[in-house]
Amino acid sequence: MKIKPLFTKNDDISIESYLKAYGISNMRTYINPPTSVLDDCYIYDNIREAVNEIKYCLLNGLSFGIIQDPDTDGLCSAYMTYEFIKLQNKKCKVKVFLQNGKERGLDNADLRQQIIDYKPACLIIPDAGTNSRDYEDMIIDNNIFMIVADHHKAEEDKVCRRATVINNTMNIVECNRELSGTGVMFKLLQAVDKDMGTKYSNNFIDLVGLSIISDNMDVKTYENRWFVKYILDYNNIHNPFLIELFDRLPNEYTQKDISFKIVPLFNSVIRSGTIKEKQQLFMALNGVNIEETIPMCEDYHRAQIERVSDFIKHHSEEIKEQEDSNITVISAMDVPQSFSGLIAGRISGITRKPCIVGKPIKKELKGSFRGSIPISIMSTMPHVTFAQGHETGAYGIALDTSKSQNLTDFRAEIDKMDISIDREVIASYSANKLQMGIFNEFVGHEDLWGKEL
Repeated sequence: MKIKPLFTKNDDISIESYLKAYGISNMRTYINPPTSVLDDCYIYDNIREAVNEIKYCLLNGLSFGIIQDPDTDGLCSAYMTYEFIKLQNKKCKVKVFLQNGKERGLDNADLRQQIIDYKPACLIIPDAGTNSRDYEDMIIDNNIFMIVADHHKAEEDKVCRRATVINNTMNIVECNRELSGTGVMFKLLQAVDKDMGTKYSNNFIDLVGLSIISDNMDVKTYENRWFVKYILDYNNIHNPFLIELFDRLPNEYTQKDISFKIVPLFNSVIRSGTIKEKQQLFMALNGVNIEETIPMCEDYHRAQIERVSDFIKHHSEEIKEQEDSNITVISAMDVPQSFSGLIAGRISGITRKPCIVGKPIKKELKGSFRGSIPISIMSTMPHVTFAQGHETGAYGIALDTSKSQNLTDFRAEIDKMDISIDREVIASYSANKLQMGIFNEFVGHEDLWGKEL
């Protein structure tokens, strides 16, 4: 680990200079952002086409299908879309398709068949679907509108060509590239509202704030700060399930409280619950069976912690044997379903280096990566056949293990890399020259804590 001071010992250090060091030039606007920092929904590519398709279905009472991505961002965006449609027209039938594993968008063959069998007039895929070119024809050729509202990086050879895709990372006009999938879906619902003369999307701003925290989005953008600050005010929490959960937080709660005490309750059920339990969690956002759902979430979270700890303990010797390498790679049949990312993150934290955890499946190691190597670099490594997710830190990965030498070759390339992480600090002092007044500068700004800040 390398120490990277933001300031020299002689610099004037304040909360304002600290924010400027991270590219935040207007402290007052950032700390108390006005609504003017929010991007106009109509700057998003293809949003008017999507509005026309949704509006046509709403006005004619046609059916909708929604795919829920398997994380908190996916849950928030799917529920928000479901409830918005019901508010616009109660006669419209809406079916939510839940993933039974970690597949995303249209990747699951059984889910694709369910959609074709149900044949909604409009299929909406929030928080996923950008790279579904291989599957879009079977949806659209069944006379189904296909709308994607996503924030994941597009892969040139996989990005949809026929579906209506709204994606902030692909947008031609400059916009908030760090918005969550729920945030992008919110922009689409805002645009539908404006066209329909309604304001139903305002009911779901708390879910956007939650999704930005849960998906670990960069909070340095003024728009993300606005959404996060919104949810940090308890009076702005409108969702009945969130109200019950936030009642359990300290009076002056922060992003950290939400990240560590609320988000894991959602993710543990989404990762490990049955379809019926996932449906129960979804409906809890609608105020149904809240008293039964909270204990269920807590039980799953406790079980998740135990299973991750037990796995790491069981494989401790294997981890120790790789201590001289730049990366820890665990290939095991006993990786708990949907927990590979959690385990990789925990091992990476313990070893302070990148980690891959996965199962050997049909001559491939399929699992999750956690660490400091970006996808753009990892995808060029020998025998990496798949790397998809966030650009840095966390993504799914697959390695070709058809030959025993492949994993050795892969590790050898990683061992040539400089994987040391720069640990940013405000400044570096010897103990007897520490300026105690620095700490006072940051008192009262605990709410600023978040990704990249």
